Amino acid sequence: MIQSGATLVVRRKFSTKHFWKDIIENDCTVFQYSGELCRYLLSCPESEDDKCHKIRLAFGNGLRPDIWEEFTNRFNITQVLFSFFLFLFDFFFFFFFHCFIYELIFL
Repeated sequence: MIQSGATLVVRRKFSTKHFWKDIIENDCTVFQYSGELCRYLLSCPESEDDKCHKIRLAFGNGLRPDIWEEFTNRFNITQVLFSFFLFLFDFFFFFFFHCFIYELIFL
């Protein structure tokens, strides 16, 4: 990742309360989701941080079709990519697109 120019921001523990603040503070433009992360974010009360970020792309797996449109509209994310082969997609993404990324690690 470092050789390709990407920046990786990692938080020790996932927090819906701090998610958008971390995104904004680190000028992230892309984030990776997995499982129910998007549903967790939607379940939080709306805030000014919901659209005050530079995210243009979210990618991962597990975004349920029934919340896809609500998620993209509420958080103003123009593109969401879904991949069954997350590991292979990560490799391609990091080394060919050179984007900023916010990746979550669940401990």
